[in-house]
This record gives sequence, C-alpha cells and structure tokens, in this order.
Amino acid sequence: MIDPAIMPDQPPAAPGAARAPTSLARRVAVGAVWMVAIRFASRTLGLVSMLVVARILVPADYGLVAVATAFSQSVDAVSEVGLIQALVRHPDDARELYDTAFTLQAIRGCLTAAVVALAAPFAGPWLGDPRLTPILLVLAALAALGGFENVAIAEFRRNLRFGVELVLQILPRVLMVATAITAALIWRSYWALILAMAVSTLARLAATYAVHPHRPRPALGRWRDLAHFSFWTWATSLAGIAWSRSDAFIISPALGAAAFGLYALAWEVGSLPVSELIAPVAGALFPGFAEARRRGEAGALAPLAVVAFLTMLVAPIAIAISAAAGPVVAVLLGPRWLAARPLVAVIASICAVAPFGWVAATLLSASGRVARYFVVVALSAAVRVAMLLHAVQGGDLLAVAWWSVASLVFEALVFAVVLYGASELRLRDGLGGLARTFLASAVTLGAIGASGWGWHAAPAGSAARAFVEGAAIGLSALAVFVATTALLWWGAGRPQGPETRLVAMLRPLFVRRRSAA
Repeated sequence: MIDPAIMPDQPPAAPGAARAPTSLARRVAVGAVWMVAIRFASRTLGLVSMLVVARILVPADYGLVAVATAFSQSVDAVSEVGLIQALVRHPDDARELYDTAFTLQAIRGCLTAAVVALAAPFAGPWLGDPRLTPILLVLAALAALGGFENVAIAEFRRNLRFGVELVLQILPRVLMVATAITAALIWRSYWALILAMAVSTLARLAATYAVHPHRPRPALGRWRDLAHFSFWTWATSLAGIAWSRSDAFIISPALGAAAFGLYALAWEVGSLPVSELIAPVAGALFPGFAEARRRGEAGALAPLAVVAFLTMLVAPIAIAISAAAGPVVAVLLGPRWLAARPLVAVIASICAVAPFGWVAATLLSASGRVARYFVVVALSAAVRVAMLLHAVQGGDLLAVAWWSVASLVFEALVFAVVLYGASELRLRDGLGGLARTFLASAVTLGAIGASGWGWHAAPAGSAARAFVEGAAIGLSALAVFVATTALLWWGAGRPQGPETRLVAMLRPLFVRRRSAA
C-alpha cells in the first residue's frame, strides 16, 4: 500500500508547514519505488525515441550534439551550488530561504548563459566543428530559462513526497520525445535533438509553477544560511566537470565526433541499470539521510546494507546487457551502431561498483560532509583524466572504455576509505550479502561464457531474431543468478541481508494473490 502522504494529488503545503511523523524507512522505500517507476516510464519514452532517432541520424550527428551539451553543462557545473539539495537538508524552510535560493539560481542561470554565448564562436573551432557555434547559442538561451524554475519544488523532495516528480519528469519527457521523433523524421538533422531539448526545458519550467503555489520573489537575505553547503557543492561541481565531462573534451578531439558518438551512446545503453535504478533510488535516499540527521536517527538507514541490496538487483541486469550486447545494439540502435557492441559489453561492468559510489556520495552530501565528498570527487577526477589521456593515445575506443571503468573502480575504493574513516561503514550491515552477490555473478558469467552464447555479434537476419536471442541470453543470466543466489543464501542459513529484504518486499504480492484466488 502506498502512503497517501506522498501521492501526487495531495495539495502541496507551503514552505514551513509541519508534517506528522511516519516511519522514515517506509517513506524512503516508497519514495524509492516512486522514483524507480517514474524513471522507468521516462526511460521507456526515451527508448521509443532512441529506436526511431538513432535509425535516422548518424553517429556524427549524435556525437555533435553530445559534445555541445557536454560543453554547455560543463559551464553550468562551474556555478552549480546545489541550492535544491541545500533546501532539502536545511532545518528551516521559511519563505525567505526559498526566495533567496530562487534569486541565486536565476543569477546563476543568466551567468551560465552569458558565458556559453560568449564562448560559442570560439568553442566550435576549438572542438573541431564550426556547427557547434549556433547549437551552443541555443543551449545558452535554455540555460537562462532553466534558472527561473520554481525552487519550492524542493519542498516535495524534503518531505519525501516523490509523486510530484511524475509531472516534473514525465510531462517534459513526453513532449521531448514527441518533438525529437517528429522533427527527426521531417528534418533528418541534429537540430531535431536541439528542438526537443528546448521543448523539454520550457515544459519543465511551466510545470514547476503549476505543481506548487509558491511564487518566488527576489531576495538575498538568507544567503549565509546556504553558503557553507553551497560552497562545497560548488567546489565539488568543479571537480565533477573533470570527472563527468572529460570524456567529451578528450575523446572527441583525439578520435573524432563519430567515435565519441559511439562511446556516448554505448555508455547510455551499458549503464542502464545505473541510470534507471541506482540513480532514482539515490534521489530518494538523499532526503531520507537528511531527515534521519534532523531526527537524530543517523543509523536508521545503513549505507552498506543499501549498497548490498542495490548490487544484488543490478548485477544480473548488467550481466545480461553485457553478454547480449550484440543483439541489444542491433535491436535498439540498428546497423549503423554495430561498432558500439564491444563498448556496451565493457561499460555494463560499471554496475558492479556504481551502487557504492552513488550511495556513498548521497550519504556524505546529505549528512553535511560535503568537504570530504569534494576530496573524493577531486581525486577521482584527476585519476580519471589521467587514465583517459593515456587511453586515447593508442586510438583504441575499446581501451578507452576499459580505462573509464577502471576510474570508477578507483572512485568506489576511495569512497570506501572515506566512509570507513567517518565511521559510517559498518561491515556487518552488508558484507555477507555483497560477497554472495559477487560469487553468484561469477558463477553466472562463467555459465554464459562456457555455453558460448554471450559476447558475440548479433545474428544475421531480422531484428526479431536478434530480439529473441538477446531475450534468451538475458533470461538465462537471470535464471542462473537467481538460482545461485538462492542456494548461497539458503546454504548460509538464510542470514539477514539483501535476500531477506527482497523476500519481505515480494511476500505481500503473493499473499494478496492467494487471497484473491
């Protein structure tokens, strides 16, 4: 049963309104379900768009837009101060605090737009394609518009009312997908993607005011209340530019826009378990961790137990995507993208370490340990840039993918050291579950490899045949993983762990089904 307190049709409370206490763990769990469901719906829409647009445009078009977006978002990240996150974790939620955050956000959006617009004439020649200049001018205008979103939507996230995300994410996504497909069919140009971004930005801007009655006013009176958290968030954003955007600025100039287009789309497909499950769950964990601190219940959500549970969920999906990369690419992207197959197979392996990085980053940020978070991101970014610079020298895109995965493993190890030093990592909370998951993964990988099914090109013929083969590989991977995990858990005496939590979540479904029968 879903808690009515987080349903989207509940009228939003004004900032400062009190709420009745409820079970924090239950609210976070329900919020995570909302976020995953919304993300799944959003990705389904995106998949429809990908199936059509990727077959119309060529890798160079996709890479061109990806490079322009990376440049614009990098400039935006320079001034990212985490205002929404600061509002979520701040103990006060007075109107003046929201108005101050809105004013700072609007100023930041306009400054970002100005920098991108001024750099546009030079960015095109620097990145090797003059077509980037008009694209960047459009992205500059969109950055300015985005700065005027209604920051009061933080109130929904602060109180774990994630149902409102249904409007804020799905509506712009629907309009974006419809625009991208229609424009691509008519223009057959990368401008279809730019128009879709513009429609999405305008739709989200309007939606933030439609879902919440708060109307922001210019104010700067509470800037000091946001300064400490926002400063370290800003510093972390600067380091994050090198971490998350270095791919575009290193790969594209060295290997070309088409190569980066292959890499970017392969990353999107290979990291689906991260973007569709781990990221939305982390979105629910942030306000959960923050509220636990406000209540004085810091141990209510054990981070390693969350990591163990998420790893158990994404491991079989990641193995299936990696092993069936050939059919997956053939079905989803079409024959123009077949060179992305080995990249997808490699990139899918990041799911083994991604849960730890996401949960650790969320915990450090929500608990106010943003300085330590900055140290981890800065160190990881430096290592990632060094690895990518080394990788592109050989001109091998597959080697670049492997080094990119290695940088994520390094980041997870650094997060582990930092959390252990902060006494946030209790090994008894999830170490056994993680060990069983990794052992089950090894057995699954060995079984698929020995069968000779996985890690080869798509079968010749129709997309339907490739779909059948990909589904067979995926279902086989899932069956082997589930069976091995169950045997290991049962053999260990059914200890408390991720398996126990999964059984507890699924039991009500079977109970209701038996009752209905």
